[in-house]
Amino acid sequence: MMSLPDLDAAFAEWNARADVRAWREAVAANLDAAFAEQSQAFVGGLRKDAGRILIEGITEPCIVCGELKSTISGYHFVHAGGKRYRKKTCKSCVAIQVADWTQRNGDRDLEIKSLRRRLADIEQAGITCVRCKQKKPLIAFPSTRGACLQCRVEILESLNKSLRERIARQPGGTTNGRRYQSNGQTAGKRFQQALNQSDGTLTVEFLGRVFAEAEGRSCPYCGEYMNRRTKTLDHMVPLSKGGLHGTVNVIICCSRCNSAKGSRDFGDWVSRLQEPYASVMIAEYEQRYGSKPSQSLLPLQYVPASKSLGIQ
Repeated sequence: MMSLPDLDAAFAEWNARADVRAWREAVAANLDAAFAEQSQAFVGGLRKDAGRILIEGITEPCIVCGELKSTISGYHFVHAGGKRYRKKTCKSCVAIQVADWTQRNGDRDLEIKSLRRRLADIEQAGITCVRCKQKKPLIAFPSTRGACLQCRVEILESLNKSLRERIARQPGGTTNGRRYQSNGQTAGKRFQQALNQSDGTLTVEFLGRVFAEAEGRSCPYCGEYMNRRTKTLDHMVPLSKGGLHGTVNVIICCSRCNSAKGSRDFGDWVSRLQEPYASVMIAEYEQRYGSKPSQSLLPLQYVPASKSLGIQ
């Protein structure tokens, strides 16, 4: 049996042979060539797959038909929130769904188009008022039928006039009669005062327009939304303080603010409003009259009786 030193010497002698060295070099060259060929084929396949994915995308099944379709050419894309999303239904199934919806709703689309044409014809031709028998545009009517806005204002004025006359003719023998007669006298006095201080600018057309424009808007004093029951005409400078009964001195506000304001000076009334309504109304007053409102009636400051009398 050979010892380890003898084996090492025999192996060194075998490696030193020329034919063994040539065989080893040939084997190494063959291995390098085979590895290089396999590596080149693998890289080429990767390039082809990457190019196909970039151009056609991967294939995924449609949720409707179940067929494999390209994620790039076979599906629609939508943009939402700054991102791009792909739909789960392929283009062919989407086209079929759109065609079915169009077939089912074709009559409805025709009906909608017909209604739009009729509405355009009505707006162009106008509506005939049942009271004055005049053809006016659709905007002159609070509803699609009945009397126009001007006729409604005239009807309300005639009703108010007859009501004032009836209240003024109430007998004063009972408590209710005296109360009615007092209200009638007050209303008549205020009406006469408005006539005396009128500049002729508050026409029926102007009143009808400003009341119609105020429908659904907020009160300039408190911000509450107004409707046909709550909107009222207010004189910024009260008639009792010498205010003018004209377009420059009137504003539409809610009935609650009108009652709370009463005959107060406009400066005193504005000092009671909250922001930003107080600043807005001061600017409105300054734009109309060229100066800021005077505040002659300031809120009273409470002083305890003990301090006012010098009692400690």
